[in-house]
Amino acid sequence: KTWRRQMIDWIASIVGHCKLQPEVVSAAAYYMDVAVSSSYTCTGEICDTRSADTIAITPQQYSCLALTSLVLALKAFDSPHQRLLKLTALVGLGDGSFDVQDVEHMERQLLRVLKWRIHVPTPNCFVNQYLALMTDWKIDDDIFDHSCESDDESRDHDSSVFADHIRTLAEDAIIESIRNPNYVHCKPSKLAQAAIGVAIQQLSQGIDLRRPPSFASDSMALSAVSFHFFEDQIKAADGIDFDTLQAYAGQWKRIIALGDDVVSQATPMAADAPCDATGCHPPKAHAGQPSTPTQKTHDTSQQSPIQVVEYYEYET
Repeated sequence: KTWRRQMIDWIASIVGHCKLQPEVVSAAAYYMDVAVSSSYTCTGEICDTRSADTIAITPQQYSCLALTSLVLALKAFDSPHQRLLKLTALVGLGDGSFDVQDVEHMERQLLRVLKWRIHVPTPNCFVNQYLALMTDWKIDDDIFDHSCESDDESRDHDSSVFADHIRTLAEDAIIESIRNPNYVHCKPSKLAQAAIGVAIQQLSQGIDLRRPPSFASDSMALSAVSFHFFEDQIKAADGIDFDTLQAYAGQWKRIIALGDDVVSQATPMAADAPCDATGCHPPKAHAGQPSTPTQKTHDTSQQSPIQVVEYYEYET
């Protein structure tokens, strides 16, 4: 558990420092968990590395696995068409126990274990889709100074400001949940719903919105109270829930009503890039209700206590 937390913190620090997509952290953690889960079938000298469902990971290879997971997540979720970070530069951040060839070999093994299902649904993807659904705000015009904007432009700006802060706070909550191995078994949709609930709670407690949102910032880290609230939200969440989202929208409206000058000085941040169309299909709303995902869970009861190998196929 200590190793896992350290590796995720290391990946999150790189993503935050280089201003990469926060979704990369979620995907990289998933890849690591699947690899470690499959490696539990290997005991001592007995390990069937020819099987497509196993990968031999020794304690000495953990850092190489973490770096490989980061590289693969960057390809899938951040910059699929260009290399923003060179592999040689990333290898240089390691402890010297592996080189570029080792990372490439580990990547081939990881792809085999994942069965090339690298576009996994992340909590960040669900947060973006939930925020896209929560657009029916009624904002009081006298709170904001829109002398140079039309009504539509001002409303879009106000919603964008709050969406950015909700997204940032939710991303911080997601990072905390990923670091905790107790949440490995939770569905991404439930983590996303709980993260939005925590973000709404933190905004209602008076977080300074004059500061531009920043991913994984210390000032917006989860407090102990918020983390307990997050656990409560996890227990209550049940996937996609329109009633809960509408309740969040009502809380959002009340927060806006209390914002006054603080909100008027808030700085919007560019929204996250949409999820990859081939790997993260958003739920489609039909007659006011979203589509229901069908879950396909691989049996890992004989592999490891870490039950992580979950994939979701949305009905078409």
